Amino acid sequence: MRVFTAGKTRSAIAKEKEALIFEVEGKPIVLTTTATTTPTEEILNRFVIVKLDESEEQTRRTFDIEEEEYSEEIKEFLKNLKSYEVEIPFKKKISNVFPAKKVRSRRDYQRFLDWIRAVAVFHQDERRGHTTNTIKAELEDYDIARECYMNAFKGVADIPLKPVDKKIVDVLEKAEEPIIVSKILEFIEGYLSKPSLYTHLKNLKNKGIIDEFEDKEAFGFTKNVPVTKYALSEEFKDKNPIKLPNSVDL
Repeated sequence: MRVFTAGKTRSAIAKEKEALIFEVEGKPIVLTTTATTTPTEEILNRFVIVKLDESEEQTRRTFDIEEEEYSEEIKEFLKNLKSYEVEIPFKKKISNVFPAKKVRSRRDYQRFLDWIRAVAVFHQDERRGHTTNTIKAELEDYDIARECYMNAFKGVADIPLKPVDKKIVDVLEKAEEPIIVSKILEFIEGYLSKPSLYTHLKNLKNKGIIDEFEDKEAFGFTKNVPVTKYALSEEFKDKNPIKLPNSVDL
């Protein structure tokens, strides 16, 4: 899957006595749904997890909507779209304002540029370029991509969690300062053993939901070994951490 989603690849899959050859031009889009998810850091780097609206109001809306086919006009429009190289003349301005606190931003930045290119290609009848194979992105394309990106990448606060992970997060949310494992166990007594808790804490840390600290002023049973404490990350506390300026502010 890593190779496939990287784009521009050629891979083979063995099937009985034959080999199926897959060639990918560009970057494929993979969509899937799941009731629960425990994404690893690798998954978070490569895929966008969008939380759906599970409210009663939204559920009732689905009762009133019947499945419909695309209109012939929409199908004709999509069929006539052509491939183009897209020039982004304001790319340097974007690189100056795009978030760069995490290594993940390197991949997110390229992904965001692809979104701008996709919007430009979608509006290809209104765009012009230097050659017949190239079109120029407009600031309008940036604004549309910006809205999509900020909606999809709201941050780790929107990652769906298992019930037990929600309990751990609730405990840390109520704590006024970083706390040790034994304190967490007091509040979720009967849910997890100490080894299991460490596993869940490690997963939450990998997702960027919690931070791990070494308290060098406190020591455990083993002398000269600092006590490890946990707290919610600043990224998790900030419900809308990713903010990009409007095109007029670039």
